[in-house]
Amino acid sequence: SSNRLKFLHSKLFNSSILINLVLNNNQIESIENDTFKFCSLSLREFHIESNNLKSILNGYFSQARNLVNLNLKRNQISRIESDSFRFQQRLINLDLSDNA
Repeated sequence: SSNRLKFLHSKLFNSSILINLVLNNNQIESIENDTFKFCSLSLREFHIESNNLKSILNGYFSQARNLVNLNLKRNQISRIESDSFRFQQRLINLDLSDNA
């Protein structure tokens, strides 16, 4: 966390054993589709608190099908597309507090 990241590229996470990802306190504005393609089965927790996300698009989390905890609080999210969490059937905790 706190690395001044602005964008999550689709080839950034090339690990099939990534379980917990914390990217809090950056400047992330967008997430490319297929960012979680290589860790789709292993990723359980994703924390992206206190960034600059303004919207959640359908493809952002479509590959992360085993997410249990997703923390999106303290961003600037004012728009969530209707199928953004369609494939997250295991999702238990979704934190969208303190957004726009």
